[in-house]
Amino acid sequence: MVPANRLGYVTFTGFQLKIIQEVITLIVFTVFAILVLKEKLAWNYVASFVFIMLAVVFAFDSRRRRPGMSSADLSLAPANRKPAI
Repeated sequence: MVPANRLGYVTFTGFQLKIIQEVITLIVFTVFAILVLKEKLAWNYVASFVFIMLAVVFAFDSRRRRPGMSSADLSLAPANRKPAI
């Protein structure tokens, strides 16, 4: 389930909201696997997490904006933004 609500969708794209959700899920499950399941964190898992974080950097590249957003819209606080319709 994507955490796409009006406030989130005004600030982020649907793709970015999905990426946020997946990163949160991955972090929570990693902590659970280490603490509860007593799994060992191998080097290949760490390398995979690094690549996933690089994908997040590309997805949230500041040079790419939501369609129809001007640079003035980026300076507004999320609470002051009007929903894009």
